[in-house]
Amino acid sequence: MQYENQRPIYIQLMELIKKEIAMGKWKVEEKMPSTREMAKIAQVNPNTVSRVYALLEQDGFLTTRRGLGTYVSNNIDKEKLKKEIVYKRIEKFLADVLFLGFSEQEICQMILEKKGGF
Repeated sequence: MQYENQRPIYIQLMELIKKEIAMGKWKVEEKMPSTREMAKIAQVNPNTVSRVYALLEQDGFLTTRRGLGTYVSNNIDKEKLKKEIVYKRIEKFLADVLFLGFSEQEICQMILEKKGGF
C-alpha cells in the first residue's frame, strides 16, 4: 500500500477500511482479518491496526466479539457513510481550489464543464 507522508498512517487506514465497508468489500457481520493479518495486508505495524480497529469500534463501524474476533457492525448506514466520504473529498477539493483564488462561481462552472467531458 502507498501512504501519504503528510497524514498519519492510522487515519489513512481508517479511511480505507471505511471506504471498503461503504463499497461492500467488507459486509455487515463479516469477520475482519486479525490484527496481525491486517498488518501484513496493510504493511503496517500490528499496533497501528489495533489502534485503527479500536477507533473504528468506538465510531460504531466495527464490533469485537470476545474470543471470536472483530466484525463489521450491523448498524452501519452505508448511504450515510458514502456521503461522508464524498463530503470529505469535496471539502479538500474546495480548500485547494479556493486557495488558488477561484471564486465559487468559477468552481461551479469548471465542474459543469468537466462533467460534460465524462
